[in-house]
Amino acid sequence: ATEMTNGDFLISGFGYDISSLVANPRAPNPYLTTSYHFLTRIDSLGNVRWQRLFHQGMAHAPACPPLRLPDGGALVVLTINPPPGTLNNPAARPVLLRVDSLGNVLAQKIYGNYQNSFNQLCALADGSYALSGGALRRVPNSPYGLDDGWVLRVTLDGDTLRSSYVGGAYDYDSFLSMRPTAGGGLLLGGYRLPQALQRPALPGQGWLVQLDSIDRVQWQQYFTSAPPAGAGLTGVEALANGDVLLRGGYDPTGALAANPANLNRQYLARWRPGPAGPALAPVWESYRNDFAGGGGDANTQCLAPDGRFTVSGTKTQANTSAPGPAGLTRYANIGQPYVPDYCHLPPFANLAYARPAPDSLVLFELSLPGPRYAQLVRFRWAWGDGTATTRLAATGGRVRHRYAAGRVPAPGTAVTLTVTNNLGCTHTATVYPFGAPSASQQAKALAAGASLFPNPTLVDAATLAVPGLPPGTASLPGEVLDALGRVVRRFAAPMRGGTATQLLDLTGLPVGVYAVRLHTPLGLVVKRLVRQ
Repeated sequence: ATEMTNGDFLISGFGYDISSLVANPRAPNPYLTTSYHFLTRIDSLGNVRWQRLFHQGMAHAPACPPLRLPDGGALVVLTINPPPGTLNNPAARPVLLRVDSLGNVLAQKIYGNYQNSFNQLCALADGSYALSGGALRRVPNSPYGLDDGWVLRVTLDGDTLRSSYVGGAYDYDSFLSMRPTAGGGLLLGGYRLPQALQRPALPGQGWLVQLDSIDRVQWQQYFTSAPPAGAGLTGVEALANGDVLLRGGYDPTGALAANPANLNRQYLARWRPGPAGPALAPVWESYRNDFAGGGGDANTQCLAPDGRFTVSGTKTQANTSAPGPAGLTRYANIGQPYVPDYCHLPPFANLAYARPAPDSLVLFELSLPGPRYAQLVRFRWAWGDGTATTRLAATGGRVRHRYAAGRVPAPGTAVTLTVTNNLGCTHTATVYPFGAPSASQQAKALAAGASLFPNPTLVDAATLAVPGLPPGTASLPGEVLDALGRVVRRFAAPMRGGTATQLLDLTGLPVGVYAVRLHTPLGLVVKRLVRQ
């Protein structure tokens, strides 16, 4: 499941049409025709808003949750077994769907040839997306095939930009977890079975790989447990300071294996790359029998910006084969996640206009999406009369509007276009088709578009955002004033894409009413802030 921006949840899964199975128990390969994937959107109270079913062959359990998009839609990864594959000779292939806010399919792509799957999906700062998992490949000079780690980079509509395989030709390799890293790279964790066709079999290893922006291996490290236990990484996180957070199974000394109740204990550790090369060393390590799960729970983890790390899974029960209880575990102060600067190259809103009649306006959209592979997904035209037009795709780059019959807007009426790209980055452009505004009108429009949130605030911070500013200034000065007009904080708000944004530090300030003031080339912007 994925939480949407309005509090809804988007849930993907699979099931079977039992009535068809009962009615045709002897039908050949009935699961190919009776299984389906579903995509369901529910509100915050669990009420179903809509549900979509996808019948494309034998369905497999989705390995990763949907990835929400700023237009209200999502990217959804499915795995199917289309004909001519059969239950005895499966031919699993992954599918990427782009759906709109109502679940309608806007784009669909199927990847791979035979026995391929994706376990992770993430957005990248260049506007593309990365998928990772495993792909069956032929072992040299052998009739057998083994999985290699597979990384695919695609556009918003699923078009392939690059396909890469990582791993040894005689090893079984698969990626279970993935996170973006600095410079467009990827941190991947998973499982490796070295020399998989060798007998007796060697123990499995945890596998940690760092790729650069063109998917070349920068470094990799293996984690081998003492026999008889194997090892594997089910979750990785890239941290803001360059460290990596690992979870999975790893017992290098064999101490845990002495007690069968410990065999499924969760390994949780923070490792740090070496100062002069790829060598890693643990900062700390721990083994916990909590709700942290195993390989089946590779994707159920969340690292919050404040360092809280939440995972789900089951506990091990001593001296029994029965499944343990399921639940959640939250750790504090694990470390801050690395988050790519998705808006380092923001979109650029640009428009021209024509007036076919005194009370009518035609706007021509000439915007740019931002990074190399980004796409504009949302357009909002505000007409200056209290109405607006929103579209989730540009229609020929042109939109018309007629004002109230016979009424021509006054000089200084601002008409704006706000564009949003697939990374959630926005930019606003303003024109004045009916005459230039006065200085007071400009200042009033600027203040109306400014935001300060959360407000009221119960925490030690609030964010000021002022869009619609002219470019060319690196930063703008500002102050926070108390109820007596005294300056209690000073700041310089950086400018990017015509928007000044500042995170205000309110630590140590008593509860009360404050004024936040920003000095701009178009006038003074003042916002009221309540600290509770």
